Amino acid sequence: MIWIGAKIWKVYDDEGKYYRAYGCNKNITQQKIEEEKSKEVKLLFELFLDQYPESAVFIFDKDLKYQLVGGEEISKAGYDKNLLIGKTPYQILQKDRWEELKKYYEGAINGETYQFRHESDGKHYQLYFSPLMHENGLVKYGLIVSFNIEKIVSLERESIKNLNYFKTIVEIAEAGIWEIDTNGYSLFVNDHICNLLGYTSEELLNKPAPAFFSKGLGIKSYRDFRETLNGNRSHVELELLKKDGTPVWVSISAKPLRDENKNVKSIFGVIKNQ
Repeated sequence: MIWIGAKIWKVYDDEGKYYRAYGCNKNITQQKIEEEKSKEVKLLFELFLDQYPESAVFIFDKDLKYQLVGGEEISKAGYDKNLLIGKTPYQILQKDRWEELKKYYEGAINGETYQFRHESDGKHYQLYFSPLMHENGLVKYGLIVSFNIEKIVSLERESIKNLNYFKTIVEIAEAGIWEIDTNGYSLFVNDHICNLLGYTSEELLNKPAPAFFSKGLGIKSYRDFRETLNGNRSHVELELLKKDGTPVWVSISAKPLRDENKNVKSIFGVIKNQ
């Protein structure tokens, strides 16, 4: 099939009567093929956006008018994506919210990129503003991707709650709690350790644990301690030295804490006075 584009000029006489016409035509088949491809790509992109989970995606032009809108969160927020096309954010958003986000819209269309958390109607979102470059390097559109992060925020709150709960248990524990890194430096001590040795937490933290060992400690005890740092030993007995110079023997039950690659990053020790 061939597409032909035609243009016609009508000619009128001095009395204004039509009496002749001139015309020309042009093969526009390739142009039509490109237009159809463009429509197909746009349709596929819209389908993709609509399937994007827990998110909303907006593409807007230099006049800040939305050109493409999609994502599950659009309908969840009570919007019809078709009614948003051609509208500007200041026509849709509440005035205070628009004033808050205005600089990001304008920044994106001027080549700036942003990402931040945003709360709207009691829900939490991670927002990404970015320019969309034309092939000539000029910004033609702006992009917004908004992810619903309620689940993440909920997990963070639960994690903080558990951490505070853990800290409370550690602080009231009858045993001493001592966390050291793989180089032997103190990362955390609870009050029981401080009271046992007579030091403040500031005096113990970021100091090498062997600095508080008894001067007469044997080679075997140092070797056992090194094996504990490597995660190869779960129990060790050491003679520590109090601030006043008094020696005290302690029993340490050690648990290696590992990173995502299963490498030992620190040792968590429960210490009891013998």
